Amino acid sequence: MRMMRLKLLTAVLCYVCAGCMLVRSSRDDTAGRKPELAFDQSVCRKQCAAEQLMRDGSYCGTDKKTYTACEWACGDVPAGVSVWPESCQADGSPRPGSPAEPADGDRLCDYIRVGSGWAAISCSNDLGDMAVGMSPMAAAMSPVTKSPKEGWTPSWLKVQPMEVLPADVDLRSRFGQAKNQGAAGTCTAFATTAAMESLLATQGHSRTLSEMHLWARYHHQNMHLARVATSQGVVSEDFAARTGFGYDWRLAAAWDSGNEAGSEKKEPDIAKLGLLDVEVPAEIGTLDPAAIEPPEGAKHATTAQIATMLAKGEAVVVAVYMSTQVWARAESGIIPEYDLDTTGAHALLAVGYKRLNGKRYFILRNSWGPNLGDSGYYYISDGTLDRNMMPDTPSFTVRRRGAVSGR
Repeated sequence: MRMMRLKLLTAVLCYVCAGCMLVRSSRDDTAGRKPELAFDQSVCRKQCAAEQLMRDGSYCGTDKKTYTACEWACGDVPAGVSVWPESCQADGSPRPGSPAEPADGDRLCDYIRVGSGWAAISCSNDLGDMAVGMSPMAAAMSPVTKSPKEGWTPSWLKVQPMEVLPADVDLRSRFGQAKNQGAAGTCTAFATTAAMESLLATQGHSRTLSEMHLWARYHHQNMHLARVATSQGVVSEDFAARTGFGYDWRLAAAWDSGNEAGSEKKEPDIAKLGLLDVEVPAEIGTLDPAAIEPPEGAKHATTAQIATMLAKGEAVVVAVYMSTQVWARAESGIIPEYDLDTTGAHALLAVGYKRLNGKRYFILRNSWGPNLGDSGYYYISDGTLDRNMMPDTPSFTVRRRGAVSGR
């Protein structure tokens, strides 16, 4: 049984990203390596067959045979065979308009149709690493990130939910156009810089911050490490680009510590990073990523706590379980109701809530560009968000260091 590969990194045509992490069986040889998650092919087949979207899908293999979507998703395609979306032509070749390269189940896991193009979903093996325990110092001691500034300790907020909340909250006016993470698993960096931008906007600083700079500090799909990196500040996107450190999803993916072949940053990159580190503006370098402390016995923050923070004007970074099939059905950005689904996960920024169809829906800023969802935003119901927030993973806001707690 091949190892489950985890982490969604997505792109459409000019790399409009359609996800951050995906769980599925890999086609590479992982003999002798411990699987991250157990994988039951029979359960996968049953769940897959229940999905209309999957039942109707097919893939053209590089062996010139057509496979069903469920055969590909559940690891029934022979090792070494890659696939293009849609069935093969009569001669066994992929159809016109197919992506430039097939999905191999290792670097690229799948494709989904977005408009007239395809979203290429790449994979790696560290979905589970987004949740590494609730200890705030676990991240600070991680060897893959620089130590936080001396004297800094990750903050936790005891948030008491408000009894009466505003009818709706919408913080979207604080942001520019939704950004695009490309085919790299950098959703934590994009959600976190957006949280920083939100706070700065309330302080009169209109800045678009550099995800590349933040990602360079920890370059691993992990919410705890993103928090630690945030405490060190980042420069503006414009300044980063002028100094040769503009966002490059290929380089960002190569830095990912889950990619053994490209995890080390090269000397020129380290030199650029050092230049950026000394140029962090004062108002950015004093920020503090404070996690919402879950109620006693709970494994994650509650939606009531998140709504309370939003009502106070603070955007919240969240990590949500969700499969690509669910994302594909999110018409006009409204995510359909679904039960706990641990086959994928994604980090986003909660920027408000509103009532839709008689229910409270949270507004989520995504990092797949402005052409997906509702101009880059998605809506998830209170119940679905509560069921699918990743356990032992901090939901956090960004505030001034030394700010009053969320009690």
